[in-house]
This record gives sequence, C-alpha cells and structure tokens, in this order.
Amino acid sequence: MGTRIDELNLIATVTRQHLLPSMKDGATGRMTVGQILDLLIDGAPAALDTLNEIAAALNDDQNAFATLMAAIALKANAADVLALAGGTMSGDVNHGGFKILNALAIVDQFLFADPSAPTKRARLAVSGISAGQTRVLTMPDKDVDLGKMGWDFLGTKDLAGAAATFGEFLNLSAASYDQYKLEIINAVPATTASDIHLENSTNNGGAYGATADVNWRRSQQTTAAASTITPSSATGDTKIILGNNISNTANLAGFSGEVTVFPSAAARNRAIWSLSGHTGSNEYGGEGMGAFAAATNALRVRPSAGNWTSGRLNLYGIRH
Repeated sequence: MGTRIDELNLIATVTRQHLLPSMKDGATGRMTVGQILDLLIDGAPAALDTLNEIAAALNDDQNAFATLMAAIALKANAADVLALAGGTMSGDVNHGGFKILNALAIVDQFLFADPSAPTKRARLAVSGISAGQTRVLTMPDKDVDLGKMGWDFLGTKDLAGAAATFGEFLNLSAASYDQYKLEIINAVPATTASDIHLENSTNNGGAYGATADVNWRRSQQTTAAASTITPSSATGDTKIILGNNISNTANLAGFSGEVTVFPSAAARNRAIWSLSGHTGSNEYGGEGMGAFAAATNALRVRPSAGNWTSGRLNLYGIRH
C-alpha cells in the first residue's frame, strides 16, 4: 500500500504512488496521485495535458471565447454568399497572380492589373456587344500572343487638312510591325487629271523620293479602254504611281482602295495595292506591286499636282 500524503515529511517529494483521500458515490477511499492525474488528463495529448499548455494554445487570452466569436462574426455565412450572387461586389479582388480592379458582379468591362506593378493593366470591355447577344472568346490549344492578333489601328489623316504633309505617316518600322495597311477613302485631288503618288522617306519625313530606287508595275483598266500594264522607269523612279489621270470631282466618290506595305530593315520594302477611282468620264480600276530599295520609315500619298480637296487615310499594322 502506498504512503499517504499526510505521512510525508515536509521535504519529501510527492510521486504518482502517494495516496490521497477521495470520495466516490458517497463512500470515502484513497487514490494514488497517478490515478487522480490520469482521470484529470483523460487521454489528452501530451502537448495539451497541462493547464499551461492549454493557456498557451489560447494565446494566454483570458477572453479567448469572446475573441473567437468576434472572429467568426466577420466571416460570411451562407445567406451572405447567396446574397452576393444577386448583388454587387465592390472593391479590388486580389487573386495573388493578378488583381481585378473595382470588380463588379455585372459590368461592361474588367480591368486587370499585376499586384506587384498595378500600373500594368489590361482591360476587357464588352460594351460593344449588342443587347441580348453572348459572344464567346474561345482560346486555341496553344499559347497565344495577343499582341500579334489582328490589325492595330495606328492613326488617321484628314486629307482636307493635310496641306503641308499630304497625309504622311511617320515612325514606320519592321521591328514594330510585319505589315502596314494604308486605307485610302474617297481621296479627291484639287487638280483634275492628277496622278496619285505613294512616296517613301528614309529619314522619317525629312525628305521624300530622294533617290530613284523605286520599282513598280501597275495593271489598270477603265470602262472605256482595255486593260493596260504600266511599268516604272527602267532605271527606277522616286515614287510609286498608284493611279493616273484621276478626276477632281468630289461627287464621284474620289479615289479609294488599299495599299499593303511589307517593311524590311535589310531588304526591299515591298508594296501591293488595289484601287479604284474616276478618270475623265470613265471609272478606273487598278492594282499593282512595287518596292522601295531603301529602308523606309515614313510614307505619304499625294497628287502629282496641287493638294487634296477631301478624303481620309487610315493606317493599320499587324504582327505575325
């Protein structure tokens, strides 16, 4: 039988074998310290079998229950989540790798940004879609560089206000785009019977047609004459002649069409075109191809005499 605690001297160490008085179901008895501890711990894990360990697990917070309830109160319950499905979510949503700025449940556009560099942004707008229509953006099974999809609109020139420059476009570069498309819309020359020139510059508009290194060939036909083929000079020209003898009558819709230029920093800058207009009393149609031998960084379209009365030029670029 173990030693009772009241039998210990004052300097003795209590062990699990020492007895303590106990009571169960109204009957008195004695239990060892070890038995009482086992009942108190009741199989708790070693990391939580003392009051100090339990206090540490609760961050020594004497109001741990109130703290826990306050934290729970900040969480959305099922009703809150369902309400958001038909309501509005505002503010920025950070998904770690990207951020949706000012996210809304129903919006006409999404603005994405890099959280580490929020000034780098991308905008997805749906405002151009017709009411009642759903447009699907389907990704191909490969990596896609959006910078190489479709034509970029680079600028427009009102020919009526281009007296000094004849509607020039500067800063063209093979490093920026693989193709440029020049759209000519109802261009009316001030002087009738003008030829229409496409001229290039190698110093970004400082001078045009500086050397006779341009070669071209044009096929054309009018409503009054058979098709004819016109070549450039055998020694080269200073410009491409897109069309000739074009009328200056505005109500005949002017001179219209497209010129596609393939820029190159090390080889010839090639061009192809398809155009129509009015010459004399007849309709005119023509197409052709040509090349600028020198590296080209600016283009302009001008009549052979005088200036433009009206019309517009649009420039587009595309990467492949």
